[in-house]
Amino acid sequence: MSEQALLQLKDVHLTYRALPALRAINWRLLQGQQWAMLGPNGAGKTSLANIISGQARHYSGEFVRSTRLATGGIAYVCFEQAQALCDRDRKLDDSETRADATDPGTLVRDAILVGSAPDARFRQWVERLAIGPILDRGLRYISTGEMRKTLLARALLSRPALLILDSPLDGLDRATRATMRAAIDELLASDLQLLLLCRQIADIPTGISHLLVLAEGAIVACGERQRLLEQAHVQQLM
Repeated sequence: MSEQALLQLKDVHLTYRALPALRAINWRLLQGQQWAMLGPNGAGKTSLANIISGQARHYSGEFVRSTRLATGGIAYVCFEQAQALCDRDRKLDDSETRADATDPGTLVRDAILVGSAPDARFRQWVERLAIGPILDRGLRYISTGEMRKTLLARALLSRPALLILDSPLDGLDRATRATMRAAIDELLASDLQLLLLCRQIADIPTGISHLLVLAEGAIVACGERQRLLEQAHVQQLM
């Protein structure tokens, strides 16, 4: 693998219940590039993100990680992560045995800090994402947009080598979309590398330099953003 590559996938295949989810994926992400993975529902975006983030291990082929990626790690923000945190709190709910009859569960503050002490970076992103008013609220009692911002702050504090955001604008109201778009634009202009999963061309931020277009588990286009968006078959697919 090139020293400039953050990661590389070689002939990767993934099968779920005897059905192919990914077919012959060959792709590399170079350091300094900002990528978006584009494709309709069922294209294989989440399956590929699960392999890259280490959540899916039953694939064939080769996944080569750079030293930087192996050391810094990957943070993956997705709907399933939010669901898992809320499900865990529901299972641990002890409101029936509490005198005040309420169990807030995991507080937003604690979900972000994960045992660390609040520092300047924590305060910066709390202010940047406007989540100060919900820090002492339980995860089960915040909105979809608030949860999305909470998970983004949590991911950023881990200082990952690669941040994966799965459909970060889906299901958000106009104000929250604007806040998230601004935060993502800021991150794309920083030295943090991102991989965004998008369902439509309109969701691709201007800071994205390269696109990986998937359909039915296979790569149909890959390369520089502007060149790919000008191709008729990419526009037709989306």
